[in-house]
Amino acid sequence: MAWTCSQQTGRVNRHHAGGRQRAITTAAQDRYLMTSAAWDQIANATRLQRNLREASGTSISTQTVRNCLHDAGFRARRPAVRVPLIGRHRQERLQWCEDHVVWTQADWASVLFTDESRFCFNFHDERNKVWRRPNERYCDTTVVEHDWYGGRSVMAWAGISLRGRTDLSLIEITHG
Repeated sequence: MAWTCSQQTGRVNRHHAGGRQRAITTAAQDRYLMTSAAWDQIANATRLQRNLREASGTSISTQTVRNCLHDAGFRARRPAVRVPLIGRHRQERLQWCEDHVVWTQADWASVLFTDESRFCFNFHDERNKVWRRPNERYCDTTVVEHDWYGGRSVMAWAGISLRGRTDLSLIEITHG
């Protein structure tokens, strides 16, 4: 019908297609959900729903919780993973950077950067997610620290320098 009408009149009018309106929660309840998600970023929608019900007596669906947080710019994402660093580690890394900031290309030509990564075949992260806004991927509150490995794994090692790179080395490791 809209196509026929647009052919006859030359105009196209778009109408709201309907659907459920988003005015289920109040502004205060939306703020409560946003604050709760910011403070407890590993809380899933079910926990946030229960917290709101206990705080205000309002029962809403978990989808409404997600819609509210999406409207506020939050997304549920897999957390970044890193090895735990204590204050001394951070200070030593900063000191290393400050000591080498004045190096020339000739100084760096004699350096070989190496790295290794361990890939575990049986590690399961249970698909936990954190609520975060864009550009918060590496905030301390949105990162999961993990340094325990067990079972079968493969260690991959390689290096790079200004002159080239090493071959990739793979070592299979089996833990009992």
